[in-house]
Amino acid sequence: CKIVQCWIPICSHISNRETCKLFRFPANDVECKVWAKLRRADTYPTKRYKIYGCHFKDGIGENGPTMFDWTKNTFFLFISPENISSMQ
Repeated sequence: CKIVQCWIPICSHISNRETCKLFRFPANDVECKVWAKLRRADTYPTKRYKIYGCHFKDGIGENGPTMFDWTKNTFFLFISPENISSMQ
């Protein structure tokens, strides 16, 4: 059994693939940079980093990682990469 640590800071969720889906960082550079702004100034994501599905609304990767222990009672909008490019 291989235990994977989540890239999100202060995440104490330790699991295996059967109980919580793991998401890789997107290959798209724009989307990857959006995800990387999740308050990890100490490291930049590489292929080996993953984020647990519990950090995504409804466990869906397309929703973007927005659910963290420090934001449990906070609502904020995830802007998709398509919308970011149209805003520039």
